[in-house]
Amino acid sequence: MGTGRMAMSPFIACVWTIILQSVFVCNVAAFSVDREAQSLYHVPVLPGYGKHKENVYAGFVDVHPATSSQLYYIAYESRSPAAADTPVLIWLNGGPGASSFLGNFLENGPYRLQMDLTFKDNPTAWNDQQHLIFFDQPAGTGFSHTAPGGYVTSLEQMAEQFVVGLQQLVKRHPQFSGPLYLTGESFAGQYIPFIGDHIVRQKARGDASVNFKGCLIGNPGLDIPLQYSKQPLFFRAHGLVDERVQKLAEKMVHKCHRQLAAGEVEKSFHTCADMSNYLMKAAGQPFLYDVRQWGDVFDLVYSKAMGDYFKTAPISQPPFLLHTGGEPWKNGDGTAAPNPVVNALMNVTMGSAKKQLGAILDAGYQVTIYNGAEDGSCCGHWPTEMALKQVEWGGRSEFDNARTTMWNASGVGHPYGNVRSGGGLNFVIVLNSGHMVPTDQPVAGLDLLHRFLRRSSWTDFPELEMTLGLAGMEETTDIQTETDQSTGSTAQLVMGVVIGAVLATLASNFARRSVAKPESIGYDPLLA
Repeated sequence: MGTGRMAMSPFIACVWTIILQSVFVCNVAAFSVDREAQSLYHVPVLPGYGKHKENVYAGFVDVHPATSSQLYYIAYESRSPAAADTPVLIWLNGGPGASSFLGNFLENGPYRLQMDLTFKDNPTAWNDQQHLIFFDQPAGTGFSHTAPGGYVTSLEQMAEQFVVGLQQLVKRHPQFSGPLYLTGESFAGQYIPFIGDHIVRQKARGDASVNFKGCLIGNPGLDIPLQYSKQPLFFRAHGLVDERVQKLAEKMVHKCHRQLAAGEVEKSFHTCADMSNYLMKAAGQPFLYDVRQWGDVFDLVYSKAMGDYFKTAPISQPPFLLHTGGEPWKNGDGTAAPNPVVNALMNVTMGSAKKQLGAILDAGYQVTIYNGAEDGSCCGHWPTEMALKQVEWGGRSEFDNARTTMWNASGVGHPYGNVRSGGGLNFVIVLNSGHMVPTDQPVAGLDLLHRFLRRSSWTDFPELEMTLGLAGMEETTDIQTETDQSTGSTAQLVMGVVIGAVLATLASNFARRSVAKPESIGYDPLLA
């Protein structure tokens, strides 16, 4: 009689050995996370929804202890199996003073806030195959906080503090140490280039603690004074105002620029903001960030819903389920609603990030700028295109010489938009969208993200584009050029004969008039 344990045959033993070895190899290859060490920051449930479908972490990082400045973050792990090289997206909203919960709960986060303060799943969330982290920054924005007098006063100071916070986050949550991309929109068109440039310079000094790989910025304020100058033309082109209103608005822009040149930054800021408000009033108050809609959707819908949500007991009272510590939520669109953050940054609200963006491109990092075509603010596609023309880097000529191509995805039936790519820069126009592309065109926004990260083609039909689009145009142009050259040779001969005859006639007339009395010559203002 045995002991009750079956003897294992050599064959079965061999099979089990192979299985156990495979499991061991898979576990070694998989990316492990010490959940217990991070349990203090774990967010098990989202009030208004329930248990998350992915691991979520939130908390504060110290960025300037002397002023008690802390930045708040909330991080969503990828919903796909993660590895060490899973991309890490940092999302920043702008303002200045706009909380990144706008992006989180209303744009590309995994849960979309509803008017009844509940949530629905977002099927186009940007953590489908990537980690996604939202930061409230600079200090004083959203749940981030600082002592009085601790608000940053320059974008260099903002960038330095943010990178300190980012380094702390990666140390606390090592699963987010993969290839990192800075993403965001609006005034983040200032934030991101300054942060990216700071990281690039740190790396040049030997500090590679941030695994930075590139930038993806939507409807950016890259060169704000310059971009304001295109806003009147946008309103006129969309039929929202007439020529008289356009020209009056352009006069206000000129005044804004004169004030800026005289060093009167705050006056300049308010003059350009007044110009934007004037256009809005003359147009009947469309939604600035998507002129296809009416009313102030930002304040009356978006911000209000989140403000109400963050006042609910599970968020604002112990146990503070989002780990906010009871800190009140603060949010403001800096161009329309002054707040302490924008007030402290007033001297840079009319600045430019073109130098910093150029430095990032020159260092070899990929940059994609995208614009919703219906954004009526100074961050619209015409203003952005003008700002990009001022960015200098080594790939400038390659970008300038690149063709604009259609952005087509299989199974859609129409283009998502169009793209110009060259020199490490992609400039993408997203059709039928306003300022917040992930909200207005969520499927297109996710497709854009994937193509950017994979550096893949912007069309799924390259052969169709070749036969029906550019190549056909080139052939037509070549034929026309040959015809023009042939016609030109004949025309040159004919013109030679004609010119000769004309000169002979003029000489004859001059000879006859030389003995006549000169006639008086009248003044033609068109020749003055």
